Amino acid sequence: MIGLKDISLFILGAYAVLDLLDWKFKIPFWSKWSFERNKKLMAEIFQKEQEFLLQNDHRRIEHLLQQLRIKRDQLDILRSQLLRLINLPIKNLADAKQFIRETVKADPVFVDQSALPPEKKPYDKVCYYIDFRHICYCPSMLAKLSSAMVHLILEEVGESISQIDKIAVPCKGNILLGYEVSRLLEKPFVFIRSDMVVQRDRFWEGELRNNDNCIVVHDVTVQAIQLESAVDTIRHKAHANISKIFTILKRKEYKPEDKLQPLGVKLCSLLDIDDIEIQKLR
Repeated sequence: MIGLKDISLFILGAYAVLDLLDWKFKIPFWSKWSFERNKKLMAEIFQKEQEFLLQNDHRRIEHLLQQLRIKRDQLDILRSQLLRLINLPIKNLADAKQFIRETVKADPVFVDQSALPPEKKPYDKVCYYIDFRHICYCPSMLAKLSSAMVHLILEEVGESISQIDKIAVPCKGNILLGYEVSRLLEKPFVFIRSDMVVQRDRFWEGELRNNDNCIVVHDVTVQAIQLESAVDTIRHKAHANISKIFTILKRKEYKPEDKLQPLGVKLCSLLDIDDIEIQKLR
């Protein structure tokens, strides 16, 4: 005798066949279960394919290096040299430093705030304010500033550039400069925020993972407050690594390196300057 259980199994079996044939006959609970099942299967397939591609990519690189008789560390050196040979507006570090000295003189960058009352000055120890943001909206100037930063980074990092995973910019930092540097170095870009991204438990925009090796790019370092905050976010919120910060200009009046050194972070700059030296350049 056919029971209720047999009838139920027959109906489910028949519907499974119809489902495979893509018939548009839906049973609510079955359709939901089928959708979740297919979603899970697809996620597993994509995960396996991604792992397979990553493994194969690594194997292809290793095989190619063996054919060329090149070691991994030699490849890192070669990549560093190739980055220096790309079509940059500025050709070397010496030219980069000279370009920054000349740029500091320019009116859009140089701001004389000596006539302002102390309460209106952004920094009480500084009479001459240097601002690179305005000229970064000019593509040719942005190209020169970013290429100058690339030379500074390569001079400091060298062949270890392959070990850098992300280029970060601090909160209220120069996003245009940071993004252009990351593009030239072919590294993902991360913007550090002061507040949490809406509906996401993180204080940055972009992809920043555990143990990522980061460097921070900044334009003018005065008190290093933004940089201290960026280091804290990268290390303690993203659980990534940061040991070097690169800046176009460092103001000597506040000695920002003294704040970063106890954190184990080295501040590298194209130009260290104070009001007296700025006045001489003018």
